[in-house]
Amino acid sequence: MKTEKQYRKSKSIVSLLLCLALLTILVNAAPAGEVVLPRQSNVYLQTNGSQSPEQDGDWWTHETHGNQPHLYQIIVPSGVNNFNLAVEMFDPESYCTDIYTDPDEQKANLVWEDTRVRLLDSDRSTVLYETVYPGGSSASNLKWVSFYSWNVTGPHNYYLDVTLLAGAAATVDDENGYRIRVVDGNADGNATNGNEIGLYAIRSAFSMMGTGDLSYTFASMYRRSRRP
Repeated sequence: MKTEKQYRKSKSIVSLLLCLALLTILVNAAPAGEVVLPRQSNVYLQTNGSQSPEQDGDWWTHETHGNQPHLYQIIVPSGVNNFNLAVEMFDPESYCTDIYTDPDEQKANLVWEDTRVRLLDSDRSTVLYETVYPGGSSASNLKWVSFYSWNVTGPHNYYLDVTLLAGAAATVDDENGYRIRVVDGNADGNATNGNEIGLYAIRSAFSMMGTGDLSYTFASMYRRSRRP
């Protein structure tokens, strides 16, 4: 098991869970226009199957807790007009050939499970596009691959949700690490005027790969309720 390797801490420590529904992880557009979540190269978003071990740290997807997909938000601000927005994913399938660089884990059922990624409209329910990355496939393993591209006009919010699917084993307990990026979030070529496309995590867990003490800095935004 990976959790027994010296290079990796127990996932109960390195998988960082977002537990506040209104707390989102903010990633600003990079000067060149690329927006990556997470930006740090040894940090992965991690979606576990609903029957994965509870102690591995994914409250949101666990069947007895959140029992819902991980959710990411793409904000297209005012001033963006008919711009082709391309989203890519790194290592989106559940499959691992290198335990030192890939956080994907096959658990008790010994089956690599499929991963479904859906593009949702602003209502979070209308599915605009979806694809399934087959478990055990090398086609996207440790690679950036295209998810989808479409023309956008702001202001408008889109969402991505990510779910592991039960296969022939009828259980779903893999742990899939991946990254997401907007290839170019700078629709007007000006990276300083504040209308860059943003990528945010609303419901997610994180996993870090590496040796020694590992750290990641989170920036957050939240809405504070007024007291009567």
